[in-house]
Amino acid sequence: MKASPWCVYTVNGINVHVRIGHENNNMQDPDKRKSYTVVDETSQELVSITPKVYTKGGTWIVPGVTCTIAAGVLSGLYVCGVLAEVCLIVYSCKSRPKHFAMNHITNYAKVPNIFKHDVVIVSGGVYLTDYATKAPFPCTGCNETAWHWLENNVHDLAQPIIFWNIGG
Repeated sequence: MKASPWCVYTVNGINVHVRIGHENNNMQDPDKRKSYTVVDETSQELVSITPKVYTKGGTWIVPGVTCTIAAGVLSGLYVCGVLAEVCLIVYSCKSRPKHFAMNHITNYAKVPNIFKHDVVIVSGGVYLTDYATKAPFPCTGCNETAWHWLENNVHDLAQPIIFWNIGG
């Protein structure tokens, strides 16, 4: 029997559902792969492994440097037919204007009328990994920074809260 790719962690009294690891280690470095391939593979993975309960509203947090993974998650939620029911927070780990991240997502996500959906871009800036608390799962510096942001904002987010971790 294959282990579930999902774990639940409690953050300030609220459950957060975390995608642990990744089937394809190449996904951890999407800059070295074709963006459309990463978008398609991420979308297909989301559709195949995500429990229906996670797509009934709530908030999805997707950390990333290039926002290519976020485009795949957005596409997967669209394929599931639930994009209009969730808020997608893209935690961009590069200091760049938010419109850059949204343009990248718009260019690669296979979602018509993308701007009518609830997509929030949080520009996190540099990777910070010297927090007092660490993410309770293996992750990259970008995911660690996004987890710290989550800890500080968890009470403002609609539940269920899904954290798409691509591994560590």
